[in-house]
Amino acid sequence: KARYRIKQAAAMADARAAKMKEHWYKQSSIIARDKAAFTFGVMLLLFTQYVASCQMAWLCTWYAGFLATLYAVRYWIYHQEKQHYFLLEFCYILNFLLIFHVFLYPN
Repeated sequence: KARYRIKQAAAMADARAAKMKEHWYKQSSIIARDKAAFTFGVMLLLFTQYVASCQMAWLCTWYAGFLATLYAVRYWIYHQEKQHYFLLEFCYILNFLLIFHVFLYPN
């Protein structure tokens, strides 16, 4: 009886894997939104490198504006999902303290 259950479980796992494989190849894994987000991210990275290398005086302002925009969007999304307390993690607090330090104690 135990061997029958093992064979049945293996058959179910194989059927599920085949179904997932069929779904994976049927549905496009890269959609237009992902392509646009990737392109936007690369362009944003290039612009940030330009600001850091050619417009050094604007780097802090650019970083603060970018971070404020990201935090606002993340708060809105996280609050809708009732996960806004994740914004109290170490990385978010550290970036906030960095901006606080750069603008209030620049020297």
